[in-house]
Amino acid sequence: MRKSLFLAALLAAAPMMSFAADLPVKVEVIGVQADFVDDDTEQYQKVEKGSVMVLQFTAPEGKVFLKSNTSRDVVLPCNDGAGKALEDAGIKMFFSKVSEDGKKMVCSASTTSLTPDGVLQLVGDVPVTMVKGKVKQPAALFEVRKGAKGNVSGYKVEIKKVEPSNNNKGKTDVTIEVTGKDFVADMEFTSLDGKKLQADKHMTMTSNMGSTSVGTYNYTFDAKPEKMNVVVSLWQGSEQLNVPVNVKANLSGPVK
Repeated sequence: MRKSLFLAALLAAAPMMSFAADLPVKVEVIGVQADFVDDDTEQYQKVEKGSVMVLQFTAPEGKVFLKSNTSRDVVLPCNDGAGKALEDAGIKMFFSKVSEDGKKMVCSASTTSLTPDGVLQLVGDVPVTMVKGKVKQPAALFEVRKGAKGNVSGYKVEIKKVEPSNNNKGKTDVTIEVTGKDFVADMEFTSLDGKKLQADKHMTMTSNMGSTSVGTYNYTFDAKPEKMNVVVSLWQGSEQLNVPVNVKANLSGPVK
């Protein structure tokens, strides 16, 4: 249940409308939806007894978001405006997207919690992973062929695809999958004599499976090497943080 194109557009340029003050992570309401798109049916569905609030999280200075630890099936605790727990109340985070630079994260959350005057309210903690800085790991030698596997500092690396590029004649597309504790910060490639290989990254797909993160990275190489060194950079200073959320809104926007 997500409206990914809508959230991706909001990440690109979202106006500040409301935020919770004095928090290490700024939380803003940047949109409210009365419906969402169901992944299975691709049909718009109404949200019963509530709505969908789109939240933007801004990282503090010197840190970036790596991921949200909340799956779309997890319901967080939520109370109404008087503090009385509602039987069917909750924040259901069903989609999140981190910006390319890691400084902002947008989450879409459905809520059935209403204040006594009928205003929507989200109250709860959103678990996230934050990091700072990145450190290059020792290089690992790979044959550039489909199915080639290796290990880099405890992360499993596998070359999933090697084929001529459809969009760039004479070049080679290589897809690399990295599985480990967190998403990798960066990758670069060198020849056997240590020279940097020209490779353009043109698409990245990431997902969480419990405590394991899987990243699929697509590169286009100017020339296909038979063998190459893969240099992976990992994030340092990983921190698990529960971001407190206490915001109100109606279909017209945030409410102070």
